[in-house]
Amino acid sequence: MRLFSRRGATLGVLVVICLSIVHREPVRAQGVVPGGGGTGTVLTVTGALDGGPRSFDLEALRALGLHDLRTATPWTDGRPTFTGPHLADVLRAAGARGSRIRAKALNAYVIDIPADDAERHGVIVALYQDGQRLTVRTKGPAWLLYPLELLRGRNGVVYEMRCVWQLSELEILD
Repeated sequence: MRLFSRRGATLGVLVVICLSIVHREPVRAQGVVPGGGGTGTVLTVTGALDGGPRSFDLEALRALGLHDLRTATPWTDGRPTFTGPHLADVLRAAGARGSRIRAKALNAYVIDIPADDAERHGVIVALYQDGQRLTVRTKGPAWLLYPLELLRGRNGVVYEMRCVWQLSELEILD
């Protein structure tokens, strides 16, 4: 005696697949909406701030001023030009008052970096690579980048580890 016909089993598999697609939730990190379409939060700054947490959409980040950083990285071909606000400007706009930054990515990567790196090394929050808007597929919507070519001789691996793609949150620590 057969419990399921071939047709019934096929239909059952299709129902399971459809339900798994319908119930799939988008990936979110601390309320940050991933993506690079220009709407929604791109970056959240939390922690030791004057006035509480700040969320930045694309326009708010662009309003801080865009700067170019041309540098080779282990993750890109050639020497692309990355464009975005200086990290120091983002920290000022958020009212940051800590000595360390915990950078968090959509993919759950987390690293603590000294806050004074922002000024000392000209770190940027890249939103564009060679004029193209960064997306989750291209390491965006925001990518914390150091001028790696200038820092190669000074323990470059440490600075490479501090480059955070799919950046979603900066937590300011005392």
